[in-house]
Amino acid sequence: MDIFKPVTKSRYIIGGRPVAIDQVLEAPSQYFGKLADPDIGGANALYAAGIEAANAEGLSDQIVVAGPEALGFKVDEGEEGIVSWRQKGVIAAHAVGFSLGSSSDLGEFFAMHELKFDAAAHLEQAIGWREKDIQFGIGLILEGLEDPPVVIPTGAVFQQPVMGTTQQNLAIAQGASAMVAAGATVPIILPAWCLNPTFHPPSGPMTATPLVSTSAGGSQGDVWSRIRTRYGTQP
Repeated sequence: MDIFKPVTKSRYIIGGRPVAIDQVLEAPSQYFGKLADPDIGGANALYAAGIEAANAEGLSDQIVVAGPEALGFKVDEGEEGIVSWRQKGVIAAHAVGFSLGSSSDLGEFFAMHELKFDAAAHLEQAIGWREKDIQFGIGLILEGLEDPPVVIPTGAVFQQPVMGTTQQNLAIAQGASAMVAAGATVPIILPAWCLNPTFHPPSGPMTATPLVSTSAGGSQGDVWSRIRTRYGTQP
């Protein structure tokens, strides 16, 4: 994409270029294209990755702008993803990010949507995830306006709803699929990897994106190691 054409090159991110943070925040679509559209999403996750890449290069008040692939993502253009169905007006999706071992955000999220939350079952589930060195999760509620089959791939990225926040974005650690019948509400709780090793843990609403992390896989430490290697900071 022309919007990602480099001017001044990043040392480590192929095709990346440093840009003033204020400049990007003022016109996100100029730098992230359609991914800056709230109905699609992805720009906030790319922004966060670009901030960490810039910090790794010692750049002050700048962000490394680059295409998704250079920052460790690919764009899922499948027709059964959450974003695809959401754009077609077929489903509504709500999500919350949380740290394993802290179920308050998840409990409040379910209560807000008048759904029962089984804290004991979640605790047992969380213990199994933590044994695999997974530290975070995504609570997801899908509301069907028709009856689509929804596919959530491993690595699917959920971003913070506001660009510029210092809370972590997450990638699904265990893919899932669901048939969301018309008029039905389907709750899903999935383990997730953090994609921003220098940011604060997630707590609160998140939004689905068409991005899939290519750093996803293994333990949380494995994911962070791949990210740091991309930024040139892995020992």
